[in-house]
Amino acid sequence: MKYGLIGSLIPHMCVMDYPTIEYKGGKLIRTKTLGNGDDCCDFHVVKKG
Repeated sequence: MKYGLIGSLIPHMCVMDYPTIEYKGGKLIRTKTLGNGDDCCDFHVVKKG
C-alpha cells in the first residue's frame, strides 16, 4: 500500500462520510473518492427530504 497503515484506513474513513452526513440531516452524493484510488473526490451534499 502506498501510504502504509494510514492508506489502508482511508477507504474506511470515506465510508463513514455517508452516515455522518445523514446524521446531520443531509445526503452525500459521491461517485469518486481518493480513498478508493480514484483521481479525485467529487461529492456534494443535499438536504434530505
